Amino acid sequence: MRIIHHFILTIRQALSNVIFVITLVLLAILSQYIIAILRYEQPSLPQQFVVYLDPHHVYESINPNTTPPAIFSKNQRPHTLSGHQIRTMIHQASADTRVTALWIDFSNFLPSGWAVVEEIYDALLVFKASGKPIYAFSESYNKPRYMLASIADEIWIDPMGSLEINGFSSSEIFINDALKNLGIEANVIKAGLYKSATESFERNSRSNYNTEMTQSFLSSIWNYYSQIVTTGRLSQGDTNQEELLTSTIRMSLLKEPTVRYAKSVNIIDHIGSLHNALEITLPHLRFDAFGQVIGNNDGLVNYLDYSVEFNKNHKQRTLRNLLPGNTKPKIALIYASGNIVDGHAPWGTIGSASLIDKIQQAVNDQVDAIVLRLDTPGGSSFASEQIYRTLMQVREKNGIPIVISMGASAASGGYWISLAADEIVAHPTTLTGSIGVFTYFFTAENFANRWGINEDIIQVPDQYVHSTSLFKQPNELIVESLTASINAIYDEFLQRVVTAKRAANMTEANAIAQGRVYSGIQALDIGLIDYIGTLQLAIDRAADLASIESHFDIIEYFDNATFLDKFKASLFESSYIPLLEEKLQQLGLSLNIILRPRVEAYALETLRIR
Repeated sequence: MRIIHHFILTIRQALSNVIFVITLVLLAILSQYIIAILRYEQPSLPQQFVVYLDPHHVYESINPNTTPPAIFSKNQRPHTLSGHQIRTMIHQASADTRVTALWIDFSNFLPSGWAVVEEIYDALLVFKASGKPIYAFSESYNKPRYMLASIADEIWIDPMGSLEINGFSSSEIFINDALKNLGIEANVIKAGLYKSATESFERNSRSNYNTEMTQSFLSSIWNYYSQIVTTGRLSQGDTNQEELLTSTIRMSLLKEPTVRYAKSVNIIDHIGSLHNALEITLPHLRFDAFGQVIGNNDGLVNYLDYSVEFNKNHKQRTLRNLLPGNTKPKIALIYASGNIVDGHAPWGTIGSASLIDKIQQAVNDQVDAIVLRLDTPGGSSFASEQIYRTLMQVREKNGIPIVISMGASAASGGYWISLAADEIVAHPTTLTGSIGVFTYFFTAENFANRWGINEDIIQVPDQYVHSTSLFKQPNELIVESLTASINAIYDEFLQRVVTAKRAANMTEANAIAQGRVYSGIQALDIGLIDYIGTLQLAIDRAADLASIESHFDIIEYFDNATFLDKFKASLFESSYIPLLEEKLQQLGLSLNIILRPRVEAYALETLRIR
């Protein structure tokens, strides 16, 4: 026994020594990393250069501190930038005397939503005002790409390219008959005449309310879009038309979808390959045998290389904000995107507990104001209420002003959360409102009868038990109970609208609610938001509300996903998952709802435009 005891002690001591050595090594690596960042020297760039921007997938937010390059390298350029980071980089380039022009290749540009497009567009306006030229190229143009290109001094397109800028559409697939043929019944209970997310499996076509709402919303963003691109092209003096995308031109684009016709009506300026465009606009460049630009010595710097300077400053600010004694004013910028769900949620969703943790962290960091960047179609009303209460407590008890910056959407549960803010800023095309509630579940009684499936339910103490069954239609008591619950949540939603002074009383709140979706422009007209603008405007408003007059730091709070979470998601993110989500949303579904077994009241809006 003594030998065994001695052996165990030896093993324990050895393991302790190993753990101690590993800890020392990790601390040494961490300290070297921090010192390297703080002493980091900017890589050499030409004295004069053109920034080359070729964005691919651009998302609302990307945590620069959770990717392998950010963790293990002090100077390696990032793999991609978020919309806000690209916007900041363009602002930096507009004031940088070394930068002579901006050259943009939109061929692979895939934004996560219109809010990203509008963030970048606002930055291009600033760059344009600096007097520096902007060159735009794309193999083909869709609406987001062309909106950004419209402000360029020269618009190029590949000879084999195409343009799809005719208008907006919203498509829904209805499976009500298919479900009935299978013996499946959709049981829907909702509050709000315009609440349309469940129509795909309870009807065979849009309701009149849905049609009216969708046409109004699409018309609002089309008017905005056509005005933007016309203004951009008129500023170049290329056309005298009061409107660039007239019905005649759009019809001709459908009948003759050639780049030559687009050039004849001044939608584009030049036809040529990427190599041709670079060669003509930047004649000093040198190309290799494959048509690729040789190095940075000729004055063409990729935006990811140029952004290293911004990322270095970001890392230094982050580290210095953590040091004690920092008295510089701080504004928290918290990103939240995805469906709203209960508890600590996985990456890509807004978990009430996860978001509340970030809000509490910002309070503990003694920030002077909070900007919450919301991009959500809605979700659980209970989770939305938990976040709402936390924000109200931060405002009232901690005295910290809160500004909501709406992204591509902040509807239903997203708007519920927004009602806790001092002010709300939205983009012109933001999908918001949808003040309504619904719940649904499927039953398959006819399917069970057809195939001989029987279910025997025992209820204790009596039949008045709130229980739903997959193979039986809900009884009248259950329907009445769920209806009362949904109506109570809807009334609570309306009360939140009145409390936030977005409506004078419950009657007025009900009139603008009813589950109706509004664009940012429409929401401003009826008082649901305070300003139309970008994320930067929301930050400026937060600084003003906090009476910050001097320079301030921005502390960003990203999602809590681990690198492994993002790696697993990236295996499918580029193709399968977004396609599956899009098809499910057309059916009024989402992966989160399908995978959740219990019935809940969801405030989810699934309208998608293209």
